[in-house]
Amino acid sequence: AENDLTLWRLYAADGFGFSLGFPISELRDALTYQADQQDIPSNIYVYKVMYDPDRQRKLLGRLFTFAISAYNQEGGVGQTQVAKVIAFGLLYEMIGFFLPLMKHKAYEAEQENRVVLHGHDVKYADLEFQPKEGYFKPYVDFPIEGLVFPEFPLHTVYVGPQADFTLARESIRLLFERYDLGKYHIQVKPSDLSYSKR
Repeated sequence: AENDLTLWRLYAADGFGFSLGFPISELRDALTYQADQQDIPSNIYVYKVMYDPDRQRKLLGRLFTFAISAYNQEGGVGQTQVAKVIAFGLLYEMIGFFLPLMKHKAYEAEQENRVVLHGHDVKYADLEFQPKEGYFKPYVDFPIEGLVFPEFPLHTVYVGPQADFTLARESIRLLFERYDLGKYHIQVKPSDLSYSKR
């Protein structure tokens, strides 16, 4: 991400922001540990997003095939209502599982990982709304607090291509000093990109 100009433009204050580098495996391990301790739900996972449209189509095709097979095994037209409930229930659960992991190929440079909570019973009273471009986006606030990492997970701070690196590095040094983060030897690096306005 530190060498992708589009990502700097879209997600880091048009190249003036920062990108934080940490191993996704440590986040996965921390969530697993907290779930084992019953501090957070056990049905929360970290997955890599799928961008390949052929792979997405094949997966969805398999899901529908599986649902049709379940429908036939439950009696098909002979047991119409029961078979439909079972087949469509399975299809609903499987699509709900995989759909958050699919994204358009145009975003492949992001190489996104997502934290997904499966099977969470969302009530209308839980909904919050965030203003977006032309609509209000509904979401559920699900705080994950007190994650335990075997080591401090942040290993690098990348400075955006439009930022003054000397100024940014000094401000980061002061921030690390203020919060006693210097002992973790976090690297501060400039982006290798040259930035020009479009």
